[in-house]
Amino acid sequence: AAPETCRRQIEKDVPRTRPGDLNEKQRAALGRVLLRFSVLRPKVGYCQGLNFIVAVQLLAGLTEKQTLGGLKSLTDNYCEGYYEESMRGLLRDIAVLDALLLLLLPKIHARFAEVDLPLLWIAAEPLLTLFSRELKNIESICRLWDFFLIEGPCAPFAVFLAYAELAQERNLLTGAAAEDTLGAFRLLLGDTGAIAGSVLRRAALFLAPRPFGGGLNDTLLARLRQEADQSFRASPT
Repeated sequence: AAPETCRRQIEKDVPRTRPGDLNEKQRAALGRVLLRFSVLRPKVGYCQGLNFIVAVQLLAGLTEKQTLGGLKSLTDNYCEGYYEESMRGLLRDIAVLDALLLLLLPKIHARFAEVDLPLLWIAAEPLLTLFSRELKNIESICRLWDFFLIEGPCAPFAVFLAYAELAQERNLLTGAAAEDTLGAFRLLLGDTGAIAGSVLRRAALFLAPRPFGGGLNDTLLARLRQEADQSFRASPT
């Protein structure tokens, strides 16, 4: 049986997960899949963010069994350590994103620092939900996830970089306060046209091999993750 704390939180979150999209039968299925996952992954239990990943699959027409399998596969491959109590994997990968911004988009990295916008504020939700909360169109999310499945673990990082680059080009990062930039970035995350237009093309360019090495690849990702883990271990608790 699922822990009572998980059960109570799931019961709270189900009604407020895509309330305008899920019907009563789908909401019941959402609760059952999340409860089953909490039993199968006791180290994780339930964490907010999982509900949106499940909802998208149910709205795409998957069965509960298929949805549970999809949830396990997506979180194992792209969200390792994200949903643990310490959120060590999420914090590690936000540190990786920070390093990637500095390396590949230094002007945007400097802009976030200028307005004192912690990357945690802007990146946590997209990573925890695999970009499925702000983006409402199911077909667009499925296109995004197909890109993840084809390109592998680097893909979510490349997509975030693509959104950041597009935000800069659209002058969405010019707000004087961190909250202004955060709000504008979230609006972009919900823009279906961005997926159809240029986000995936831009993300693919970040993943493309570059002359004399470079570019975002599995080797760079592994090195940056290792450096982030070492930094966390060296930090005082």
